[in-house]
Amino acid sequence: RLAARGTSVVLIDINRDAVEAAAESLRSEGGEAFGAVADVTSKDDVAQVVADFESRVGPVDILVNNAGFPKDAPLVKMTDEEFHAVVDVCLFGAFVCSRAVVPQMIDRKYGRIVNIASRAYLGNPGQANYSSAKAGIVGLTKSLAKELGKHWITVNAVAPGIIHATTYWSSWRTGTIQFEGWASRRMSPRPSTFFRPRPRPSSRVTCCMCLADDTHERLSHVVPR
Repeated sequence: RLAARGTSVVLIDINRDAVEAAAESLRSEGGEAFGAVADVTSKDDVAQVVADFESRVGPVDILVNNAGFPKDAPLVKMTDEEFHAVVDVCLFGAFVCSRAVVPQMIDRKYGRIVNIASRAYLGNPGQANYSSAKAGIVGLTKSLAKELGKHWITVNAVAPGIIHATTYWSSWRTGTIQFEGWASRRMSPRPSTFFRPRPRPSSRVTCCMCLADDTHERLSHVVPR
């Protein structure tokens, strides 16, 4: 939707085929989009993407930190690698990308940063890594909002619950959470949470667009959920 309204968009992913396909999808709808193969945890990779974008289009006005994935396991079975993989991409990646674009935002007295958190920041069983990362995103959002507000840079977070997305939809069942590699655990969810239609990813996009819009320039460190 950002591309459709005339915003030039650069997408970052370590998967070349996936990022190119996503960029082509946006271009086919009339938007201007570029795919960049980079690791969000690498300051050199991110700096190069930002430099390339600025040379082709101009300074970055909006940053959406959306990189992340789950690697669920009970605490006693979660490996160091599984913990760090999730926290590094979700939390450290948001830090790296924000740090890369903020200097020119400060210079121009303008910027919008939207971080994708999750209701998991409140804590989920079997998600010590993911919940920690998303709680960190909320803390990062509030910290940056207070630090950068004087430069007319807003920083907000979106904390959705379960959405109708491929990565989670196959793992979650009505009243049951499926953790890959170990037994299902029966939950006692509230009907309003698990039995209503799951939000589509488009609802998260709408929220991001609202927070990135100039009409909400005084909204900062908001965490809608």
